[in-house]
Amino acid sequence: MSVAERLRQVVRPILVAARHVLFKPYTYKYPYEEVPNLPSENYKFDPKLGIAFPGFKGRHLLILEKCTGCSLCDIACQNIAEAITMVYAFDIVVEAEERYFAGLASGKSVLAELLSAVGEGLVRPLVSQPEARGGSHPTLGYVTDTKQVSKADGVVKIQLNADPIWEHNTSTLYDNYLEEGFRTLTERGWSIRITEDKFPEAMYLEAQKGDAVFKIAVSKRDLKYPQNKKSYFPQVDYGRCVFCGFCVDPTTPVIVNPDLKTIAEIEIGDKVLTHTGEYKTVTKLWEMFYTGPLYRIEVYGHPDPLICTADHPILAVCRPSSSKKDKRLLRVKEPLGFILPNQLKPGDYVVLPIPRKTVELSAYTQPIRLYNNGCVQEVLRITNEPDLHRLIGYYLAEGFCDGGREVNFAFGAHETEVIEDCKALILRHFNIHCKEEKNTGRGVRLAVHSVRAFHFFEQFGQGAHNKRIPDWVFFADPIRQIQLIKGLWLGDGCLVSQPRQKYLNITTTSKTLAYQLQLILARLGVVGLIERRSPEGRKSVYKVSVFGRYAVELANKMNVELGYHPTKFVDKFHVTENYVYFPIRRIEQYHVANYRVMDVTVADDHTFVPAGVTTSNCVDACPFYALEMTPDIELSSISRQGLVYNPITLSGPKISTNPPSTNPIDALYGWLRSKLS
Repeated sequence: MSVAERLRQVVRPILVAARHVLFKPYTYKYPYEEVPNLPSENYKFDPKLGIAFPGFKGRHLLILEKCTGCSLCDIACQNIAEAITMVYAFDIVVEAEERYFAGLASGKSVLAELLSAVGEGLVRPLVSQPEARGGSHPTLGYVTDTKQVSKADGVVKIQLNADPIWEHNTSTLYDNYLEEGFRTLTERGWSIRITEDKFPEAMYLEAQKGDAVFKIAVSKRDLKYPQNKKSYFPQVDYGRCVFCGFCVDPTTPVIVNPDLKTIAEIEIGDKVLTHTGEYKTVTKLWEMFYTGPLYRIEVYGHPDPLICTADHPILAVCRPSSSKKDKRLLRVKEPLGFILPNQLKPGDYVVLPIPRKTVELSAYTQPIRLYNNGCVQEVLRITNEPDLHRLIGYYLAEGFCDGGREVNFAFGAHETEVIEDCKALILRHFNIHCKEEKNTGRGVRLAVHSVRAFHFFEQFGQGAHNKRIPDWVFFADPIRQIQLIKGLWLGDGCLVSQPRQKYLNITTTSKTLAYQLQLILARLGVVGLIERRSPEGRKSVYKVSVFGRYAVELANKMNVELGYHPTKFVDKFHVTENYVYFPIRRIEQYHVANYRVMDVTVADDHTFVPAGVTTSNCVDACPFYALEMTPDIELSSISRQGLVYNPITLSGPKISTNPPSTNPIDALYGWLRSKLS
């Protein structure tokens, strides 16, 4: 080796290092550093600006010993960021006759020309192709293992990579690494053809120039993990990853079975309503501090706004405008899909899933203790007839428990029919005569002195603002639920008459009860709208109202005379078998810094319903806990490809790794020459 060549090998790495000293890191310490010229709200890579925004939630950890190659993580990431790709570990081997290998040291043989073209293709994606699919990192210059070259029977096999080349399949590897080099060889008179294609795991090619024929094998490497015989592992592109930051404000109410909780109150094991109408178990809780755009979405018929981050997908329908002059939005219910907040507008539909589960119960039973010391135990048994649910409706509207032995119902003195009906129902189901007493003002109080009645009614809540509906009532059949709604309406409802319409209204101070009533009405095919009023110095009041055609339908179901028979309806809302469609009233966007947000992971169904709106949730899709997100790691890279973490990098310690080296192709020749000398 000449002095000039040795000097070149010493100076060139120093110049490369000095050049990168002048560059800032490729990523930012988000959210602690301000991100300039944010190209999108999803923190993705912008190839025009050449800047990557990998988010702020951390990175993934891959446990190779647990990964089975099931691809569920890849599937979960589809249509979100598409940052996770399943990849194989590939090797590229060139097979040549020994006579061509012997002339490689001079650098003028046809084998040297072939290796130069193929080798440059392996290095180029690290340097100048940020848009290349996949993005693996062969480290040609690092490994000096003699196993890379083997000789047998006059044939030499040269493995061009020491570390595996990670790609989704042989087709993407060919496109990203080999195609351009082969195109160059073809222009120089080479003939390249595929002799055998075993997609996606292997490909065999033949390169010929004149009488010289070489074989090129692209084959999958067996990493010898017994639970993953395919050696198929996930790779993450942090230039695209949004870290599934599907988070909402901690005070957002979430529909939980059989209750209503803020997301901050949810615990692992709670069951939340999902987009299928089923209740699924919460398996993980997420909490983070968010900096970026926050969206406040107000929906007609919902008392609470949905406050969510910019990357929180919402199950919605973007309604197109009419071709007429008024440009009204069309009343369409398709296509229904997950849409980001910045793509929604006022008038678009969001959906509330309808729980379809029905519990068939012939009799309600409950163990109770009698007397103050609880020395006597018995099982309370009440026949589950439809009129029992009307009595429950009376209690939810006007009842309260007192002293552990007494249940009271408070009615107006003019509600004589309701009072007599309530007396008859108590006598029928509890075999007790009510004591009628005069209440304050013009009220009448029905007192039921019974420990059995007390234990039965206390499950529906004590105090007006604590009223709620337990499972066996919430999932009752339609006949019983109609009686429940009728009892509530007769006790705490009214018929509102306006000049152009009449509608039904039920008033309660229980937020949980209001949300449950909305879902029960949806089960009956009726749209209920919740309105909240907060008088100064008093508790909030929730009014559940039913308008238009739905008021007529509900009145007919309850056998109540509405006195309202229009021939035409104009509805803002729709009901299908699975969803209720509510239009968006208003969308506001504002910027926050270090704002506390939360999310949940739901088993088997990555959706939940905050503020009555169906949304996606944080995805933890690996059933074997092989790929997990860690929120405490900083990502940093000086190159676009440095943000692509292959399976080996993902399985490393909880620190950011250095970007892969962009070794010059002559490192390969230097290594080969050292083996020949």
